[in-house]
Parts: sequence; C-alpha cells; structure tokens
Amino acid sequence: MSGAAPIDAVAAELYELGSQFAQKADGLADDPYFRDAVVKVAVSSFAWSMFHNFRGAADRWALNEELKTQSDAISRAVLAEEGSPVGDRWLSLQCIDHVQLAIPRGGENVARTFYAGLLGLTEQPKPTELAKRGGCWFEGGGVKVHLGIEAPFHPAKKAHIAFRVGDVAGLAAKARDAGFEVVEDDDLLPGHERVYILDPFGNRLEFLRPVG
Repeated sequence: MSGAAPIDAVAAELYELGSQFAQKADGLADDPYFRDAVVKVAVSSFAWSMFHNFRGAADRWALNEELKTQSDAISRAVLAEEGSPVGDRWLSLQCIDHVQLAIPRGGENVARTFYAGLLGLTEQPKPTELAKRGGCWFEGGGVKVHLGIEAPFHPAKKAHIAFRVGDVAGLAAKARDAGFEVVEDDDLLPGHERVYILDPFGNRLEFLRPVG
C-alpha cells in the first residue's frame, strides 16, 4: 500500500485510541481488562476496514497476520493474569438477581394475599411465553421473588429465603392477624432478631434484623 503507515505504527495508534476511550468509560477507567478488550475489538474491526485500502494480496495477508498475532497476544496476556475476566471478574458472582419458590398449580391468587398483601411486594408482569407456565413474579425494595408452578407440589420446609426487615415483631403481628403461621425465633443466631413465617403453601421464610 503506497504511503501507508507501518503496521506497528498503526497498531500503536489504535492502542492509544482504545486506551483513551477506556479512560472515558464510566466506572471502568481503571480496569486494564476492559482497556485490553476495547483495544482488541478496535484492532479486529480496523483490520476489515483497512483491507480495502491495500493494493496487493500480499499486503492484505501481512496485515491480517500481524493483527491476528497482536489480538492473540492480548488474549493470552489477559487470561494469564490473576483476576482475569474469565477466571474471576466477568464471570464472578455479583449479586442475587431473584429467588424462586414453588407453589401449587392454581395458587397465584392465594400467593398474592401473602407476597403483595402481607409483604408489600408489587406484582410484575411475566414475559408472554413464561406467563403460559403459570406462577407470578413480585418485586420491591431491591428484592425479586418469582413463584413457579410445581406439580406435584412440595413446600420448602427446611431450605428457605431470609429477608432482612426493619420491624420483625411488627411483621410477625401483622402475619398472625392475617392468619399466617408464625414460628418464633429460637435465639440461636446471636445479634439478630428473627422470626419464621410460612407462606400460604407452607414454604418457610425467615425475616430478621441485626440488633445491638
């Protein structure tokens, strides 16, 4: 390609542009793995656009091989690092998105009396295809509870979800008044006030708050 910049110079310029872009990305400016990923994408995309500017097949082949080498080197370097995107960062657990409990078929309306009526969660529409399976979804205060149909149904009496609340005694009293079964705290968790409440289907739920 007549007048073209050397491949090494082009690659260096791309790396600098990619690094500048990464520095402007909110919350990711100091993440070297993100910067390397940006550069890799930039280099790979640039290869295809540059092919049309090269006159000879040999030049196109040379550019392609050089870009592949650089891209592979970035991949090896990133994956070899402790805390790499694949090993620790991009595939690491971040938070619990939602929890799911089983309910019997046809139990949606009864479930609403507990999860919306008692706990104050707001029902969310399910995607059309998932709605055909029955069940219902609730959300509120950063908590998402999905209820799915299980047949035959078996309540979760040991495995359970623990919700942190501001007023354990108040919630327990409200649950009793509404006719739900409440199991008092066994005082085995130091520094916490807690209670168990069974939903209408017998699923055991824990509600607690730190004290002291």
